[in-house]
Amino acid sequence: MSGGIGAAVSRGKFARNVINGIESNQGPYRLRGAENELFIVVMSNSERVFIDGQKLDRGQDRDYVIDYNTAEVTFTTRRLINKDMRIVIEFQYADRNYARTLLTGFTAVKSEKLQAGINLYSEQDSKNQPLQQDLTPEDKAILAAAGDSLQLAFSTSGDSVAFNVNETLYARIDTTVNSILYPGVYLYTSNPDSAHYRVSFSNVGAGNGDYIAVDGIANGRIYQWVAPVNGVSQGSYAPKTLLVSPKQRQMATGYINYAFTKNTRMGVELAASKDDINRFSTKDKRNDDGAAAKFFLDHRQALNKNKADGWDFIASLQTEMNDEKFRPVEVYRSVEFARDWNTGTLLTFDKELLSNVQVGLSQAKTGDMKYGFRSLFRGNSYRGLMHTLNGNVHPGKWTAKWDASLLSSDGPVFESTFLRHRDEITRSFGSWIPGIRFEQERNEQLLAGKDSLSASSFHFRIADVFFTRPDTVKLSVKGGFTRREDDGIKGNTFVHATTADMAHFGIGWNKNTNQRIAFLVNYRNLKVIDTLYTQVNPEESGTGRLDYSLNAWKGALNLSSFYEGGTGENLVDCIPLLK
Repeated sequence: MSGGIGAAVSRGKFARNVINGIESNQGPYRLRGAENELFIVVMSNSERVFIDGQKLDRGQDRDYVIDYNTAEVTFTTRRLINKDMRIVIEFQYADRNYARTLLTGFTAVKSEKLQAGINLYSEQDSKNQPLQQDLTPEDKAILAAAGDSLQLAFSTSGDSVAFNVNETLYARIDTTVNSILYPGVYLYTSNPDSAHYRVSFSNVGAGNGDYIAVDGIANGRIYQWVAPVNGVSQGSYAPKTLLVSPKQRQMATGYINYAFTKNTRMGVELAASKDDINRFSTKDKRNDDGAAAKFFLDHRQALNKNKADGWDFIASLQTEMNDEKFRPVEVYRSVEFARDWNTGTLLTFDKELLSNVQVGLSQAKTGDMKYGFRSLFRGNSYRGLMHTLNGNVHPGKWTAKWDASLLSSDGPVFESTFLRHRDEITRSFGSWIPGIRFEQERNEQLLAGKDSLSASSFHFRIADVFFTRPDTVKLSVKGGFTRREDDGIKGNTFVHATTADMAHFGIGWNKNTNQRIAFLVNYRNLKVIDTLYTQVNPEESGTGRLDYSLNAWKGALNLSSFYEGGTGENLVDCIPLLK
């Protein structure tokens, strides 16, 4: 039996950004916070970067580098970034509105057949220790009345201060328009006799405010009052400040796994969560508490018990369920989960039931082959059924891999059919391994009751010929040629729109164990076949990199240098996505 407790001061907030890759642009790509904040500081070593579902490595000699202070990610020339890449970045960033503490605890029991345990997690902001805002009793009353409707928690702005030539200050006057008196109107001025108000303005939506933003002064943007017309506001800004509420997030989980035999294991996990987004308020608490559960059963059976290296039959069952109020501490689904199931347009949280049944054959020397049937139900908004078929067999010098799935989904808003498969065959000739790969994804999404494809539908095909020689030999080589064809949407069908030809070649020379030279080049040529069904422009792009490393005198001298270059580089903002 084991157990433990922990305590810490926490200051991170989770965010997930989706990047639309741009042709010939390695970055930097600027990250944004979960609430679309523009200027954030990323917590060191908290990021996870994915391209097409594959996790990347940080480092100048790896896949990307990140500036934590400016929240900017730049991809190295190892990967030529283009419009077809699915790039997702998950990270924690500094969030210091309140002093925040974190408490954890666990206890576990483990024996030959049984594993069981309980885990506790609690993270909370201190209501009485705001760090970036001074809350008056009136501000606390506003938060208490707002409940979970935090978008309504505005505090009036406008502090009386002494004149300062380096600040944007306002005068407060009463003005009359069309015989209507409007008291307390803020007017920008540089007159020392009247510029005595420091005012913060918030965007409250078009037609909801009486001020508009205008440019024109060195100290920054100013806000100009405009008179209502027939009682209707004509601006988008108001002299208000959106208050930030203290929050609390807690979770308790309990699990038990039991091995009936060496080939059969079953387990159950239960979880309860609490997500209080406004600790000042006693309203709207019925949606704070949620629950989830998970069940699994794994079984393996030898088909020939008299043969040690024979084929095994494998079977597994997994079921997960949660209610619409369950809130995980962090995202626990795979980064491609929403894309796999075509759920990107649905509500972030809903009742969910996910099941997976899988059967297959496995042999240590030859590989494995599996068939699966999955289902996902989300409240009354979505029902998806998926068939999967995958395998990895390697008889002799040959290796064959395949991964295919067919999804059928429907709901009151849309229905879809998503077919995809990826097939690869390689053969080794000594240290050389050539191969071919073919990949296709056809995602047909229709609005309910419509017969035309929606804008989120897509279809592409990829053919790849490649060869490799591993780094373990003195002269390592890798290269290949890839063609990708993307279709545009024409009514209820697809038409060929673009073709991208890509080539890459790399060579590394290990002169000895202490010295290495490597060279890598990538090239891509995007051609537009039909301008009627795509808005992209044809473009050629490329990247190259030269590396040299030296380790001499038993490690006393370590030298590492590189030179890389590519076409195009612009700062790009990312799209925040929290799921």
